[in-house]
Amino acid sequence: IGLLIGRHPLRVVSISLITVALCSLGFLRFTEENRIEKLWVPSTADSLAHMEWVDKTFPSKYHIESLICVANIKSTNVITPGPLYQFMAMHEAIMNITANFNDTIYKFEDLCYQRGGKCWIDSVLSVWNFDKDVIESISANQIKYDLNRNNIQIPKEYIKRLLGNAVENNGNIESASAFLSIYRIKDRSVLKRGAKVDEIADRWESHFVQIGYQIQQNISCSVYTTKTVEIETAKSFAADSVLLSIGYIIILIFVSCALGRLNRLENRNIVAAMGMICIAMAYATTVGISSSFGLLYGPLHAVLPFLLLGIGVDDMFVIATAWDNFKHQHGTAPVNIAEHAGQCLKKAANVVAFTIGASTVLPALSSFSIFAGIGILAVFILQITFFTACIVLDSKRKAANRDACLPCIKIKKKSNSQKSVKSWSSKIFDGGILRWFFGSKFAPFLLKGPNKFFVVLITLDLVAVSIYGSIELKVSFDPRWFLAPDSYGKKFVQYQEKYFPEEGAPLSVYLGKVDYFAQQSKLVNLSSTIKKEKSIQGKSVSSWYDDYILWMKAASTNKFFLDGDGYITNRTIFYQKLHSYLSTVGRHYSHDVIFDESKPEIIMASRFHAVHKLLPDTSEELKALDSIRKHVGEVSFYPGHAFAFSRYYHLWETNRVLTIEMFRNIGLAIGCVFVITLILVADFRTTIFVIICVTLTLIDMGGLMYFWELSINTVTTIVLVLVVGLSVDYAAHMAHTFMRYQGTRKERVLATMGDMAPAVFNGGFSTFLAFLLLAGSTNYGFLTFFKMFFGVVVFGLFHGLCFLPVLLSWIGADSYPQLGEESALNTMACGSCKCWKTSSHIMKSFFCKTKEPQPGHSTDDSYTQISSCKIRSDGINIKDDIHFEQPNYSDKKYENCSSATTSSLNSSLYKVTDDSSIEDIKVISLVPLPSKKLVVSSRKVENTTCTLTVNRLNNGSNIEHVPRNIQKNVKTCTESSV
Repeated sequence: IGLLIGRHPLRVVSISLITVALCSLGFLRFTEENRIEKLWVPSTADSLAHMEWVDKTFPSKYHIESLICVANIKSTNVITPGPLYQFMAMHEAIMNITANFNDTIYKFEDLCYQRGGKCWIDSVLSVWNFDKDVIESISANQIKYDLNRNNIQIPKEYIKRLLGNAVENNGNIESASAFLSIYRIKDRSVLKRGAKVDEIADRWESHFVQIGYQIQQNISCSVYTTKTVEIETAKSFAADSVLLSIGYIIILIFVSCALGRLNRLENRNIVAAMGMICIAMAYATTVGISSSFGLLYGPLHAVLPFLLLGIGVDDMFVIATAWDNFKHQHGTAPVNIAEHAGQCLKKAANVVAFTIGASTVLPALSSFSIFAGIGILAVFILQITFFTACIVLDSKRKAANRDACLPCIKIKKKSNSQKSVKSWSSKIFDGGILRWFFGSKFAPFLLKGPNKFFVVLITLDLVAVSIYGSIELKVSFDPRWFLAPDSYGKKFVQYQEKYFPEEGAPLSVYLGKVDYFAQQSKLVNLSSTIKKEKSIQGKSVSSWYDDYILWMKAASTNKFFLDGDGYITNRTIFYQKLHSYLSTVGRHYSHDVIFDESKPEIIMASRFHAVHKLLPDTSEELKALDSIRKHVGEVSFYPGHAFAFSRYYHLWETNRVLTIEMFRNIGLAIGCVFVITLILVADFRTTIFVIICVTLTLIDMGGLMYFWELSINTVTTIVLVLVVGLSVDYAAHMAHTFMRYQGTRKERVLATMGDMAPAVFNGGFSTFLAFLLLAGSTNYGFLTFFKMFFGVVVFGLFHGLCFLPVLLSWIGADSYPQLGEESALNTMACGSCKCWKTSSHIMKSFFCKTKEPQPGHSTDDSYTQISSCKIRSDGINIKDDIHFEQPNYSDKKYENCSSATTSSLNSSLYKVTDDSSIEDIKVISLVPLPSKKLVVSSRKVENTTCTLTVNRLNNGSNIEHVPRNIQKNVKTCTESSV
């Protein structure tokens, strides 16, 4: 692949664009799903089966539109003339709302759902029959009298449910703090692209919402519609989408500064822009492919671009740094296949960890996991093809001395004395300051004895506190959390919680086709069972059968048809009187009893109504759900049975499985990551260390969630599964690099910190930067993602850069077996290949890249991608006696200058410089050196033995080893003779 990209970059770019365009055709099938039952309800939930039966038997016939008006600062009691009159004015404004659709004007009376020939409205205004003249002239005493008088048509219990925080004295309503009105609009919805659409009602509701913003003198109002959660959630995500644009710009600037240099020739602004376009292409590919297979796209998927941005930028740095290190020319340089195989395995771990969530029963989590897995894979593929091809083209532009921003302009060549000046950011991120800090300062400080114990102590303290927080975590989820704090829907919810705290979830108990006449006793038993439920408000139970029997007993002419137990004795009379009752006094029950159209004496289905108490937490909700289902199910009917159902049960069912699904998905993700990491690292002990770091990060995340007031819900469950895929990178890179180095554990950790810590930190920082702007979001989903990813980066980097190095310095595994220098197989393989070389010839031949000896040179003099100049000195001054001339290759890079020394040199490592100066460092350092003369420098230490290695990218030249017996006589070593 590398050779293909290097030789044909334009073709690769073209093929990538065409492929993305073809994948994007899936947008033709794109649908955005907003229905709660399709997003958040487990596919195995009983409530889904119940809902299907209810929707078929009792189809939704109306939208519910609610209005709450509360007493403002000037008045604490709304049942006084002033607030009541203003509440009536709000009602009048609602009645006068008009909606224009297809040149037809619709008012509320045209759209309302009628019951008994009148629009069905629940409001205290019905006590005065919505008569504006009566309400304008009413007195405070008359208001209280009218509200407290016994009215069969409007019972006091009905009125109390429409008054917020009602205060009673001797059974009489004395005051209240809020009004509640419920309006019902006919449901003409049709399903379009994953959402129910009722265009006429939608237009009317848009005007209804504006009513809530009207300011009154004595009351403050807010409204809530059937689609408030759906509409306001979408608006919240859309409003914060500007953060995505700003985030892309910030990342673009960051990448441009980090990868390039501040001059016209060597800056990489266009390359950085192509990298960002590459991430956008991956997102388009992801949505296109997923939509082609009919996967749902919900509001939570809006976070996906941020996720791909954080991961994609990390890939950009890896590829750009690899290019700078290896410097392929014309696609003919050898490729370190084993090392790149390791990178592929790491990416495979990420893809598996993200995709494993697809096995969950929660549709939103399953869909998001698939989207994320496809997205990460798409980012990786496009980065190693499209983005790498862009780097090749940029390198050709640079070789042709063309301007980085305007390639059509050719730049005059600099003189040999001129040096390319790296930007400050490149010095920081491209191995300069960061490598110096982690290698020379942080690592030696970290590996001091007391500091090691301090790191372990901090780790244990974090775990202890986080375990406590994790135990205290609550399971809770409510789609209304996605409402923006300043939205009208959020205001309504706050009013509802404050002024109607006792109002819980409404429910209905449904019964199918049974012999209702023959089983009257069981109907009474069913009603009694519902009333006895501890979680049910006893007075909220509404039974058509109970009220029907009361009506029969109230009429003297009907008493003859009742036996001593109050049951109707005649089948014909039972159904005749029932029809009469439902068409007169009991007409509000007319939609609760479904008759066979051809046989009026057969009831096909019926339902009772009730309201739950306001339950404090998820555990109480689940207890209530299980109890009502169990006890209702125990009332046996023949044939069939009764069941309780509420739309709120969807969320309760979701909360039931959240914890189980979370642990299940995390466990599966860790298991898959363990297997892939074991293949990558090829050492069981080191793999265990990596999994320990991942587990500790997960535990710390649980504590963070508790102390940051988050709960276990679908959003946090998604992120916790993603944590496995993200945190494994921080530890796996460090562990893999540690296994590749030779020496004592401490020396290997020092080398690992100098070589890999900057890259790990850079990857974590870029991920954090991608989510940083979400801190200013008002959307619950975005804000939760910021909090969680902040924890992932902080805890992941701590365990990867602090705890794991300490652990490896104590009980780290032995390094991979070193390949023999005089072996005919001259290779520079990755650690996994070295480890497998002795045990698997197949693995060796697959991963290891062999280079044939050059003509005219022996096997030992053959070179690989990274060649070495090894000079062993005894009793000579390295600085004064040894140096070699470097031809004027302006873009050459020398790197990984290391020294394996005796104890007399105090295990010091020395840096290669371009001015013959001596700089003592403690770790391996990356030293770009485009100068003409390369001087190997060291301390002036006499009579000591030191082996110093200079590794550099080989572009066809050969570096031979100096025989030990002539080392003392070497004064000037040119590149061809050394």
